[in-house]
Amino acid sequence: MAYRPMAQAGQLRQGLLESEAVRSAASAHGATLSQILLFFLLSRKGVLPIPRASRPEHTVENAAAQIRLSPEELSALDHTFPAPQKKTKLDVV
Repeated sequence: MAYRPMAQAGQLRQGLLESEAVRSAASAHGATLSQILLFFLLSRKGVLPIPRASRPEHTVENAAAQIRLSPEELSALDHTFPAPQKKTKLDVV
């Protein structure tokens, strides 16, 4: 489970939206950067992202998005955002 994987305490995680892998995939799919990150998490076995949207329209946009990331895109995202090698505590505020 990934609880608010993009932000904790209202702060975006360092480097998420500046990543060339995220920007390239978003451009290729006509998607938002946040949608690419959401679909990246959805592609992970055993990961259940719980997205939060600041506006109801974002929830509708995310639900309507039909994005299939290519193996190359997934590899680039995996390289940019490697999975932790050990259990990692969530930020608690």
